[in-house]
Amino acid sequence: MDSSTTQIAKVLSDSDSNTADPATTEMFLRALPHTFGGERHDFQVRLANMLREILKQAREKQKGKQASAATSLEETNATLEKLQQEKNDAAAKAACAKAMREEKRTMLSGKKESTATAAQRHEETVRTNARIAEHHAEIEQSKTEIDTIVTCYLSMLVSGNWDTEEARDDFVKPVMDYLEQTGCDKVLFAALPKALGCHPDKRGDFTKVAVGEVVKSLHDRASTLASSLEESKVRFEEAKAENLGAWAIADVARDAEKLAEEEKNIAEEHLHQATIIGKLAVSSVDDLQMKLEGIKAVQAYIETKLADIDAAVKEMDHLETDIVDIERESADVASPAAKRLKLSECTASSPAHVMGGQ
Repeated sequence: MDSSTTQIAKVLSDSDSNTADPATTEMFLRALPHTFGGERHDFQVRLANMLREILKQAREKQKGKQASAATSLEETNATLEKLQQEKNDAAAKAACAKAMREEKRTMLSGKKESTATAAQRHEETVRTNARIAEHHAEIEQSKTEIDTIVTCYLSMLVSGNWDTEEARDDFVKPVMDYLEQTGCDKVLFAALPKALGCHPDKRGDFTKVAVGEVVKSLHDRASTLASSLEESKVRFEEAKAENLGAWAIADVARDAEKLAEEEKNIAEEHLHQATIIGKLAVSSVDDLQMKLEGIKAVQAYIETKLADIDAAVKEMDHLETDIVDIERESADVASPAAKRLKLSECTASSPAHVMGGQ
């Protein structure tokens, strides 16, 4: 009989299914081998009924768990669908952010090239402007120098406006030094000190010619330098304007590069945030999928428990059916024997009854 109640004992021993307290469970496990078989006492019948109630409660408990697991599965699937959509949205945003970051990187690269080109052009204009400014300063200096020679010294010598010979010599020397620097004709240069130092009233024809030649030469040079200075002023102003424009272009290019750098940094930060959100979304989906698998495992576990309970109920049905069959067979066998016993009793008493009558 012990082997026949194995499944029932399995359910009773399973605390996850059995709702009875440990003491009651122990009592049923001890009584189980004696609950079925032979002519049952009322106590055995009541015990069997209690066992059925325990199995019923165990099934209801597992059914409740099954319903709860089904609800949890439905809710988890709905949440998973929502998280999956969030994951897809996050992936799309991350892809968009990455594309934007690449666009800003390309733009920044272009701005850097523009800045480098503008800076190089500005440097070139600075060098060109420096050369033009230097040349302009040289012309200005030459113009100032010849103006000083002509207006201060030469005019005094031509007019003979000196007080002393020492003063005259002070006027002659700068003129001669200048003529020497500028490459005056050697013959003329040799005659000039005496010619220039001679008072106008005492100058002869040659002296007048020599002085006149120097005056003409210096005036022509002054005129030439004046023209050159005007042309240089135009080039100098143009160079300054070009330099200022190149500086402005370079400055704008630097500002544009700085803005592109900021936009690139913002795009990278957006990509970083989008990547984090995407990873969190993936993690949430993975966690929920694991939870979903856990719920499915619980459902499978509950199905196993329900199968065990149903098997135990069938075992009880089988045991009780066997008992009913045995009792019925016993009743069928007992009935003819009683009849024979009564008949034999009647037969035995008949001779005595006759003899008594006699």
